[in-house]
Amino acid sequence: MALCTKLLMGVLGSTLLLAGCGNRPRSVPAAEQPRMPTFELETLDGMRFSSSALAGRVVLVDFWATWCQPCLEEIPFWNQLQQRYSGRSFTMLGITVQSGWADDIKSDIEKLRLEIKYPVLTGNDKVAEEFGGVLGFPTTFLVTRDGRIHKKYVGQYAHKQAEIERDIQEWLARR
Repeated sequence: MALCTKLLMGVLGSTLLLAGCGNRPRSVPAAEQPRMPTFELETLDGMRFSSSALAGRVVLVDFWATWCQPCLEEIPFWNQLQQRYSGRSFTMLGITVQSGWADDIKSDIEKLRLEIKYPVLTGNDKVAEEFGGVLGFPTTFLVTRDGRIHKKYVGQYAHKQAEIERDIQEWLARR
């Protein structure tokens, strides 16, 4: 009986972890629009990054892992968003989780020949939980200028990029 329970829990846990890798549309407006948590995390260069640096900006926060193929496939689009909107009080921010220490992540980025043109932080379970939980990868949050989480996007799905860009443009147009 204990073996069946362990097997069932393993399958359930794997299913939840991979839930974000499906193709179903999964964007959820944050009903209560909770505040983005305050955090201080390490950049890949060993510097400290504080969430206070994001005050007054529209921010797209992407929780990703170096082993997650859908996460890697989104990086060129995140680069485009950072380039297109950074002059308009927008910041793209990557937070890597379940990928090791900063040196491990930097090594993976080099091996994979990834070009990332936005800040990448080494995350942890605490900050992921404080954002509202990350059950699958990629999980991305749109944060408004006043620091509220507007929407959570889970997984990779058709029209996700267009939806995110529309949402960013809407919040950048608001003053």
